[in-house]
Amino acid sequence: MTDFLDTPEGPDWLHDAINALICGDNVTAPRAHGKSVALDQVDTTDPSATKNFTGMGGFKGTAIKPTYLMRKATEVFGPCGEGWGWTVLEDRFDEGGPLQAPTKEWPEAPRINAKLHTLKIELWYLGKDGQKCTVQHYGHTPFVLLQQGKIITDWEAAKKSLTDAIGKCLQGQRRGMDSLSGDAGTSSSHQSVP
Repeated sequence: MTDFLDTPEGPDWLHDAINALICGDNVTAPRAHGKSVALDQVDTTDPSATKNFTGMGGFKGTAIKPTYLMRKATEVFGPCGEGWGWTVLEDRFDEGGPLQAPTKEWPEAPRINAKLHTLKIELWYLGKDGQKCTVQHYGHTPFVLLQQGKIITDWEAAKKSLTDAIGKCLQGQRRGMDSLSGDAGTSSSHQSVP
């Protein structure tokens, strides 16, 4: 991969960019795949790309939709599979507590435990100067659960866990998508690999 600063227009762009930053102007940085991305574009989340949620124990918050983060990653790093992607490191089902168990009133009741689908991925992307950067995270989804008094199975659990893991990796890399420096160093989970 050719370093942009080694191209004929590179030094002029850098000179102009430094002057613009000194003057407090926004700078648009060149990126691979012929795209340019404004420096503050990845740090500002479109409010329509967020959703409210209620977690375990009633915790409430706002999350960025994973599809929005994936679209941003594609804009900044290039197509999935070329400029960024992931590898599945772990794929398993974890057993939880009982949803149904034998009781005094129903001694022959089958024991049914909750099950959680767990997926660990390593997300990679091409950072500054084309180096491969990685981040790992888990995604979880209830697979066998109690919902409105009924034991149900969510057959979409694996897909949801993958989406959850990708979203968690990308959410931590929003600063890593900084289009000028490629510096994801503000995230403690970021590491460069050869």
